[in-house]
Amino acid sequence: MSEAVIDKCKAGFFDRLTRKQRRQYEKRLDACGERYPITQDGGSIQIYLSSMCAEDLAATYFKVARHGRIATTPHWKVPDIAE
Repeated sequence: MSEAVIDKCKAGFFDRLTRKQRRQYEKRLDACGERYPITQDGGSIQIYLSSMCAEDLAATYFKVARHGRIATTPHWKVPDIAE
């Protein structure tokens, strides 16, 4: 489900990003995976948390892009989702 939301949001903003903003987006997306790593003991909750983090990131960028070109990189931090 999250993948569909991310793809829909990404379609609304990704083409409008500058090269620098794209790198920042990818870096932030990687931070979601680092914040909620998948371990050998179990990973389903980490997969869920990582995907929710990525969904939040895409939605943040989409909201900023609704009004046209993204002038600056949106303020965002990795959400602290309770496990």
